[in-house]
Amino acid sequence: MPSLTATATSINTTPVHDAVVLILILAAVTLGYLGWCYVAPFARCGRCDGNGKERTRTGRAWRPCSRCHGGGARMRLGRYLVNYLRAAHRDAVRADRIRSKRGQR
Repeated sequence: MPSLTATATSINTTPVHDAVVLILILAAVTLGYLGWCYVAPFARCGRCDGNGKERTRTGRAWRPCSRCHGGGARMRLGRYLVNYLRAAHRDAVRADRIRSKRGQR
């Protein structure tokens, strides 16, 4: 009776090839997330579930959420990074323009 076990064929990959594939996948995921943060910068608040309010400690009254300040949304972590990079680029360009104008005088 023949054996019906599956045999695995080895694919000739090198550790360098695996590392390159992993880096490409991580880069694609990171760029996708940053793109998503650019398109949809806000997400639902995790504390109030997007309602903008939460119960007091006694559980009777409602108050504005302390994390989102009653807005129901929070800024995504990646959006903070996008804002930081845009501000850094803007400041560098502005400083370069000021330096070049001083040199022309």
